[in-house]
Amino acid sequence: MRAWLARRRLRKTAKQLCNEARRLRNMHEDIADPKLLAAVSEAEQQVKEAQKGGAPSAIEAALETLNTAMETLSPPRPHARIRENLEIFVVAIVVAMGFRTLQDSHRLHAADALRHLCGSSNGEEMV
Repeated sequence: MRAWLARRRLRKTAKQLCNEARRLRNMHEDIADPKLLAAVSEAEQQVKEAQKGGAPSAIEAALETLNTAMETLSPPRPHARIRENLEIFVVAIVVAMGFRTLQDSHRLHAADALRHLCGSSNGEEMV
């Protein structure tokens, strides 16, 4: 049973990595070096052939080759966690400031409506 789960996990990993490789090729096809794109395509083809063969060691080796080719095409960005958290923080602040602006403008409109109803249109203080 455990061997079956390990093979299933390996197949799912291979499928996910092939999908990521295809997405990466499509995203970089107009700006990347054609040799790098060809290397990723070739490595992806090796993974598919290794899956047809079924040997787990061959699939793992092909996955490692594909991963290396993908990292060559699009290297990991430095400080990715910090960038992501900073982006989330900035978006949260912008949304909060937007809500605050809406609340302030709503209060102003409500005060104008109250003045109009009470008959104080020239800006006199209401008692």
